[in-house]
Amino acid sequence: MYEAALTGYGSERFIAAAVRGGALVGLGWLAADEGDAGRARGLLSEAVDMSFDHPIFGYQADAATAMAGLAAREGDGERAALLLGASRALRGVTVSGDPDTERVLAQVRALLDEDAREAVFARAAALPRDRALALLTGA
Repeated sequence: MYEAALTGYGSERFIAAAVRGGALVGLGWLAADEGDAGRARGLLSEAVDMSFDHPIFGYQADAATAMAGLAAREGDGERAALLLGASRALRGVTVSGDPDTERVLAQVRALLDEDAREAVFARAAALPRDRALALLTGA
């Protein structure tokens, strides 16, 4: 389904770009679930990169959550908490009940103690949008 969205929405119109961005994030999650971290990183980076050229960029926060999940899988709890905070900064609200966010948060809880986790998350969640995006792009 994600591949079909990538092919079916190839135009540069902003709705098509939003669908493509969301599909890239979904494919990133699938690649991570299949253990292909390199492919997951590439897909998620592509989603974030294309978001700079389009007015609909809601999937930036979703990409940050997926990147946090990848970091958690690799045992980097601090980076995962940082990216979850960036997701919060980009979205503007904390998402509760979202299965992806909850799964990543559970992984982060297993990797970091509460004080460290909360401090890193809060630091990133308070960032302005441009600095939160910089965490996703490595800038």
